[in-house]
Amino acid sequence: MNPFTELLTIIDDWTSTPGQTIRAKRGDSDVWPNIDRAVRLLLEISDFLHDRQEVFPKGQQLTAVLWEFVIHPDVQWNNTGHSQKPVEDGWRAMMEAMAVVWETESAPIVVLDSTQLQSLRSTLEEVRVLVGEMLELSSEERDYLTNLIRECQRLLDVECVDFPVARSACMEVVGAATVTVATHQGTEQSQTLFQKILRIGGYWFAAFSSGAVAEIASSTAMRMLTDH
Repeated sequence: MNPFTELLTIIDDWTSTPGQTIRAKRGDSDVWPNIDRAVRLLLEISDFLHDRQEVFPKGQQLTAVLWEFVIHPDVQWNNTGHSQKPVEDGWRAMMEAMAVVWETESAPIVVLDSTQLQSLRSTLEEVRVLVGEMLELSSEERDYLTNLIRECQRLLDVECVDFPVARSACMEVVGAATVTVATHQGTEQSQTLFQKILRIGGYWFAAFSSGAVAEIASSTAMRMLTDH
């Protein structure tokens, strides 16, 4: 099972369940087994992200947010003044993206033909240009995305492409760009970016699942674009 997807389900259950206290929303008499399950999943997520700190520099921030949600170290759980607050949409989007990365590590490797490779290169260049034109991005965010895209382009611009490495790099772009879509939701450019990153993911997933990336990403990112 995917720990990111499972923990998201728990988060949704805890935030949507009726109740005025954290304890009540987490199962009351069954609260500890439920928390134990969440902690075990979070430990798995923490290990996964800790081993990939260079690839996912915001992974430790995500881990801290999730620990704060699950443990609430400074809160009396029976205090009605401390209801269970939801995880912010930006972090939810990152969890959705990381769920995709988790799945790709055991997914069959797709070998792209020359036409598909050229199309993928073109899409990456379109995304690079679009990111450069998005005025709402901070310089750090723009540079981070641009560097990820350029690394993909470098890996694809060789005679013999290492497809597992290239796929991993492309999915880093998909994950990072999904967070950007969530952060700058509702703009025309963010919608265009979302469509382009779905296209990038589709090159690697089409061989074994129709729209696997779209199903996961759209459930979060498009909801954010339309709900605000």
